[in-house]
Amino acid sequence: MAKKDREENKELVQKLEKDLQEFSHDYEDVLTHHELVDNTEFLHKFADHIIQLDRDATDFDDEQASLVHHYLTTPLGAPFISNKTLLEAANSYDRQDPLNSDLHELVDGMIHFGDQQKNPLMIIFHSIEEHLKKEKQS
Repeated sequence: MAKKDREENKELVQKLEKDLQEFSHDYEDVLTHHELVDNTEFLHKFADHIIQLDRDATDFDDEQASLVHHYLTTPLGAPFISNKTLLEAANSYDRQDPLNSDLHELVDGMIHFGDQQKNPLMIIFHSIEEHLKKEKQS
């Protein structure tokens, strides 16, 4: 791999890693502080982080990044079911009433049916973060 390609790859890894950390931080915050579901500034920031995470995941040609995109574009399932994806909800947030938005509904469902320690999405995203850290070091 050429030096320029390695530098570009490292930059993409760093961006994706930062995005995953922001998403994780938002997600963990709302699971810990349920009142954030009704905070429109928090929801707007979360929507922005979801959109940026997907953008950077699709820019990076990597299996782990493809997994991130997959989870953001797949409707959530058990323990609660939604026909909306996180990315769809984030993209439509600015066009909807914030406290009746798809994102509000998804986040509300996540906090009522989610377990912070055993949350499958967080386990997968943390695993991807670890993979990216190792890749960045190589």
